[in-house]
Amino acid sequence: MREQVDRLREATSQPNITVQVLPFSAGAHPGMTGPFTMLRFPERSMNVVYVELRGGAVYLERPEDIDLHEAIFERLSGLALNEKDTEAYAKVSLKKYRPIAARNEDKKVFSGLL
Repeated sequence: MREQVDRLREATSQPNITVQVLPFSAGAHPGMTGPFTMLRFPERSMNVVYVELRGGAVYLERPEDIDLHEAIFERLSGLALNEKDTEAYAKVSLKKYRPIAARNEDKKVFSGLL
């Protein structure tokens, strides 16, 4: 987990990447229905929403579907921690996930019969 958090923190240094954490404290939210990916293009009529389902996936191309998912995305972004708070959250999370070598040093190995 530490490596994943480190990688996300590295990604935030890129000018075209924004990482935001949606904490459990946000409660129920419109993203709970499942993951989706918005594919946006310079020409709006080419935009597509990719929705993962239990048995596969679908591509939504109707303008009303794209508008709905854009609204969901904006709502999720509004509920999530801002970039500064997300960075602080990541730093705290890293403290929870010490390197594997440090965890192994804490373990005591006993051999023989007790």
